[in-house]
Amino acid sequence: MENIDSEIQRFYNDIAQQFADEWYGNEDLMPTLKRFIDLLNQNPKVLDMGCGAGYESMRLHKLGARVTGIDYSDEPIRIARERNPECQFEVMDFREIDQSLGVFDGIVAVASIIHIRDEELNIVFSNMKKVIRPEGLVMIVVVEGQGMCEERSKIEIDGVQYNRPFYLHSKIRLNEVAKDTGFVYFDEMLISEELASYGWKCLLYKAKH
Repeated sequence: MENIDSEIQRFYNDIAQQFADEWYGNEDLMPTLKRFIDLLNQNPKVLDMGCGAGYESMRLHKLGARVTGIDYSDEPIRIARERNPECQFEVMDFREIDQSLGVFDGIVAVASIIHIRDEELNIVFSNMKKVIRPEGLVMIVVVEGQGMCEERSKIEIDGVQYNRPFYLHSKIRLNEVAKDTGFVYFDEMLISEELASYGWKCLLYKAKH
């Protein structure tokens, strides 16, 4: 796992500025994020799990949320802190989340669980359950499927080769893990046609009492 983790960190550290330049101006997820925030209490506390350089954290804050963002790589967090001083950001592994972060009304995981193996989903969902209020909502954006996707894992950027594992997760499997860890399936939300054309989907889960 150490080599895999290091490769994921290397990739996101190297492309952090490029992703920031691209995604701070990309509003594709804004309508979906707004629908999510509208389901929570006013001025909700939200965890952006896998926040990258903070672009969706920025949008969540604009929608009225008090945002804490976490990411596995330190360069994206540096950019996120620089561009969003009103939010809190921490370098943290999803598999090691605990209540030191506080307790949240909602959790957003946009294109982050794609780097979590199937056998580790229970760990990640259990950790989310530790930091979310009863009846709190989790929004997960993943690509439907099963197993590692070689095509999306092995990529080249500016002549540099990367192999950062990209895992597909089915709605059926995620629902099963959610049920086992104290969540219930809540809804599937629409995302932009462009994102949907690449196989992305958005699932909501509610924390049980």
